[in-house]
Amino acid sequence: MTVALSKPLPAPSYFTFPEKPGENAWLDLVRALAITLVLLRHGYRAFAETHGAAGPFLDAFLMNGWVGVDLFFVLSGYLISRHLLKHGIGTGRFAFSRYVTLRALRIVPAYVAVTALIVAGAFPLYRFDHGVIGVSIGYHLLFLQDYLPANINPVFWSLGVEEKFYLAAPILMWFVLTRRRLAHGLLILAAVLALSPMLRAVTYAATAGP
Repeated sequence: MTVALSKPLPAPSYFTFPEKPGENAWLDLVRALAITLVLLRHGYRAFAETHGAAGPFLDAFLMNGWVGVDLFFVLSGYLISRHLLKHGIGTGRFAFSRYVTLRALRIVPAYVAVTALIVAGAFPLYRFDHGVIGVSIGYHLLFLQDYLPANINPVFWSLGVEEKFYLAAPILMWFVLTRRRLAHGLLILAAVLALSPMLRAVTYAATAGP
């Protein structure tokens, strides 16, 4: 008696990424570039602390891999804006509660799970100050670690920024799209675009060394 086995998938199928309607492969390339830059930044920092700098050019290039985070923010801005426009922001079709729920389900469960694992000591090579754990957990759950110390996991600060953007983006876009005159909406966008580099310049000036 023979037993029929399910036909195995061809080996190449495991490594294929079928194109989906409406997706832009170039955005995946930008995402991959951002991930690579961030990994190089964190990996080289650990390497430099134990082995020293690899040279002026390489040191400057790798230590500036933080620009990968900026790429992530720009990409998120584009994708969320496209999502909001697709779902009718500025019209009666848009459901803000559904939008917030979907955004929360995308990040919050994994974020809370990783935070709990860190606090429980599930990562033996990772250490942090348990003396401030009560207060830290409180403001981390409110996504305030971009304003207060991100002392549970330093990289969580970017999630604080991301969550605030998820809330601010639909409000800003609704306000712009519901203006009676296009010029007024464009003026608001121009003001927001100008505000960002101005605030960054102020931050650099305030934190620059003597």
